[in-house]
Amino acid sequence: MIKGKGQQLNAYNDAIQKHKNECRWMAFIDMDEYLIPSQGGMLGETMQRLFEGRNDGAAGIGVNWAIFGTSGHKNRLPPPITEKLLNRAENNYWTNFHVKTICNPRLVANYISPHYPHYRLGAYSISDTGKRQWGWSFNDVQYNNLRINHYYCKSEEDYLKKISRGLGDRVGSYDMSRYKYYDKNDVHDELMLRYKSELSKRLKSF
Repeated sequence: MIKGKGQQLNAYNDAIQKHKNECRWMAFIDMDEYLIPSQGGMLGETMQRLFEGRNDGAAGIGVNWAIFGTSGHKNRLPPPITEKLLNRAENNYWTNFHVKTICNPRLVANYISPHYPHYRLGAYSISDTGKRQWGWSFNDVQYNNLRINHYYCKSEEDYLKKISRGLGDRVGSYDMSRYKYYDKNDVHDELMLRYKSELSKRLKSF
C-alpha cells in the first residue's frame, strides 16, 4: 500500500513495475467502476477477439464510461449497488467520453493520467470500434464490446463522502457543482443484472 493523499498514479506505476511480466493485460479502473463485456461472455475472450491478428502497435483499449446516476436515492445504498442503480446517461453524453484503459503493461512507459498511460514508442490504444484512440477520451461512444459502468455518485450521501475523501490522483477535492453533471438517469439499463447471481456469490465469499 502506498500511503498518503493523491497516490493513485504512483500505485499504478508500482503495479506495472512489480507485475508487468505476470499477466497479458492490466486494467486500471476504480472501485466504483465495473468493467463488463457488453455481449456477455468472459473478458479475456473479448480481449482476444479484439486484438486477434493485429500487429500494428495496438497495445491497449480505451473503454468508455457509462455514467450511472442516483436513480433518485438520497441515502447510502447497501451493496450490491448494481441491482439498485439502473439508470444512466445517454451514450454520447459528454461524461461518457472519458475512458479507462486495459493495456499490455510491458509496453507502458508510465501512467500519466488515471485514464491512459504513456506508451513506449510505437504502441497505442484502440477504441471499442478498433480505431486509434488518443488521450483520455473518445467521443464516438460505442458499447459493442466493452464498457465501464461508472457509479460516480451512487447516492447523494455517498457523493458527500466522496467529497470528504478528496481526489485520488492528486491533492484536491470534488465539490457539489459536479453532482448535477454526473447524476444522469436518462436511459434505463439492466445489463448488469445478468451478473446478479455471480456477484451475489462472490460477495458472500468475502
